[in-house]
Amino acid sequence: MFKKFLILVIVILCFAGLSSQENKSALGAMAMSAVFPGSGQMYLGQETKASIMMAAEVISIFSLYRFTKESNSLTDSFQMHAYANANLRRGASNEIYNLAHRWRSSDEHNQAMRLWARNRFLIILNDPELYEQAIELNSIKPEDAWEWENESDFLEYRRIRNDKQRYDIYRNFAIGAMIVNRLISTIDSAVFANRLNNSNSQLLTMPDFDNKGISLIYEVRF
Repeated sequence: MFKKFLILVIVILCFAGLSSQENKSALGAMAMSAVFPGSGQMYLGQETKASIMMAAEVISIFSLYRFTKESNSLTDSFQMHAYANANLRRGASNEIYNLAHRWRSSDEHNQAMRLWARNRFLIILNDPELYEQAIELNSIKPEDAWEWENESDFLEYRRIRNDKQRYDIYRNFAIGAMIVNRLISTIDSAVFANRLNNSNSQLLTMPDFDNKGISLIYEVRF
């Protein structure tokens, strides 16, 4: 998939480099920028701005690849650690791994759930049926049971998962940077193309009070 994307980028850049300086299409520049930021600027002859946006995109793509790889590696690490030191089966659900992050054993978790269910459904509501249902829904099944052998293993598991969550945040930042870069490149290419062609079309921004945002309107006058 990455090779196909690279080929597409090369085609776009070649098209941008071979295009003449006349009759530039605003919509074409916007489409190119949406696919790969900076390509619309190159198409319009803005080499410096194109280089900056392309460099930002390459850095974002590399960061996304690296952070995703690190996150996946740490996921394997904490699952192997839990299997080796808490006898938690490989391939358990994310919910089980999250609970193993909070509780030192499944028994400790189940006891806490029974206490909570007793206080809420027996003492307060006096409803044994709801109590049994709550126990059934919130108790850890035997196949998903775990128990950490010692405190240091438990803390190490939490450290690995915290690192994994940190890389997930970094990955989301990289995705956000790619989205913002595309928006900036697309809007800029549309504005500059209209200015270059001195056309009757224009890109307008209007506040959207209902959705608490901004609406983009591409207007063409005939």
